[in-house]
Amino acid sequence: MIVVPHQAPPARRWLAHLVRTSEMLHPPREEMAVRTPFDPEAVLALARQERVAPLLHLGCVNGRIGELLPEFFQSACEAEYYRTLRSNMIALKTGRRILEALESSGIAAAPVAGWSILQGPVRFHADPGSRPLEQLDLMVRESERDRAEFVLAELGYRRITRRISALQGGHELAFQRNDAGADLFVELRWGWEGSAGAGQRVCVSGDEFLEGLCDTTVSGTHRPTRFAHLLLASLRTARHALGRWIWLDDIHRIVTAIPMDWDELVTAARRWRVRAPVYASLEATRELLHTPIPRDALRELAPGPVRRRLLHRSLAACQMRGVSSRAARAAQLLLAESWWDVARAAARSASVRSRNGLDLAGAGPTQVRLSHPQRVVTPSISEP
Repeated sequence: MIVVPHQAPPARRWLAHLVRTSEMLHPPREEMAVRTPFDPEAVLALARQERVAPLLHLGCVNGRIGELLPEFFQSACEAEYYRTLRSNMIALKTGRRILEALESSGIAAAPVAGWSILQGPVRFHADPGSRPLEQLDLMVRESERDRAEFVLAELGYRRITRRISALQGGHELAFQRNDAGADLFVELRWGWEGSAGAGQRVCVSGDEFLEGLCDTTVSGTHRPTRFAHLLLASLRTARHALGRWIWLDDIHRIVTAIPMDWDELVTAARRWRVRAPVYASLEATRELLHTPIPRDALRELAPGPVRRRLLHRSLAACQMRGVSSRAARAAQLLLAESWWDVARAAARSASVRSRNGLDLAGAGPTQVRLSHPQRVVTPSISEP
């Protein structure tokens, strides 16, 4: 188990049950099979952390959640829903103004991540209050980055260094503006990070995304394709050690909205060298939400058995310890396309940390310390 490991506390088990009941295509009518104490404060804190409290409110309203939850808990989820609805309406309205300003300046741009999932032609989240929108992610061509930054400055956005680690990747800039009492964040991207493999951190450039992963409307507007939605959602979820459960819900809705061509998905994941991140995200989504994802597709996407077990163990540890743990670093390394990419990335990481004065065990290109402190894995040449 990845999302809810066997040693998970009762609050995590309860939240998984409630989210699953709210989002499954055919929710069970029975109560949770394993009876554990329901701590409303602990479950609510976790629901806020995973950004799924609005989903629980809708699950209570539409009768999908059969348990009689405490009034305090339901009221808090309702408050989260209306808070999300208000901030999302402001953000989406602002996002439309940004796209119109870029279009009038002749700059090709496409909304990505949560923004595009909420406002695209296929409404994966029909209710704008069901999914918190933390920021507006925007993809442009690298050659038009400076012009896009100028347009944002004209609209009143100031450049910030809110996410230093991401900015060091050299493919995004962060901006902030206060609108109607709400802080709005925009991340201007000209590339999207992929696996931790050797060679490049960016999986897809802004040019490749706009040309190959977007549909273009008659008016010239770029809209991410369904696979683009799934690709970016999977990459973000996996690279953040499964991040927040609302991202898994994004994947669930993308998969279940329209019948999926799984062979095409596997082919595309191989082409972009992102099989492991897509596999990890789909596997976690299938576990949490019982999403109908074929086992054959997961087998085609999965890394070899040794790396798969290590990846599962590392991601499960992240769910218990947080994404700042050593397990999260191991998981990011294991998401590379091959064992050799894992080894080279680990060697580079060890070299950088050594230069920073950290005490590390030696990590060469064929011996990498991964998710267990007492285990050193020697990759097999034959394993993909």
